[in-house]
Amino acid sequence: MNDAIGHILVVDDEPAMRDVLAALLRKHGYEVSTAAGFNSARAELESQEFDLVVTDQKMPDGSGIDVQEVVLASDPTTPVVFLTAFATADLAAEVFAKGAFDFITKPFIPEAVLASTARAIRHCRLMRENQRLKRAAQSHTSVAKIIGESEATKKVRSDIAKVAPTAATVLITGETGTGK
Repeated sequence: MNDAIGHILVVDDEPAMRDVLAALLRKHGYEVSTAAGFNSARAELESQEFDLVVTDQKMPDGSGIDVQEVVLASDPTTPVVFLTAFATADLAAEVFAKGAFDFITKPFIPEAVLASTARAIRHCRLMRENQRLKRAAQSHTSVAKIIGESEATKKVRSDIAKVAPTAATVLITGETGTGK
């Protein structure tokens, strides 16, 4: 089993920056995959799941915003952190409006990247757990959980199955103590 504390995709067209960032993250227990630009990032995103994507903004074959759009379209629980030398207030506002988790400028402070990474992965895990719990809660609302085999119980199951797909409000009445 993999002991990594999170799987991160680092997207940067500068090999030195990509390697330094990947080494920093690996040193702190993360599993890291790298991509040299938008096209290779898209291929990585199609082939595996990530807990975080850290991307540069300016690349020859696309932008960090392009990467972010692919990430959020395929898995909205995966946070995207921008790490760019071309930081402007307008760019930061744009990427945050489109759902970025964080925005860090180059040259970066390693501790800032590590803190952002830890927060982003914690956020990702919480979002995925929330989705899992919602699915589990939905599956527990099944009429199959109704206990009883009498004709009256079978009719109730049948009526529930008919009404369930609609937005109708249902009022169940009966004598006190009958287990409505």
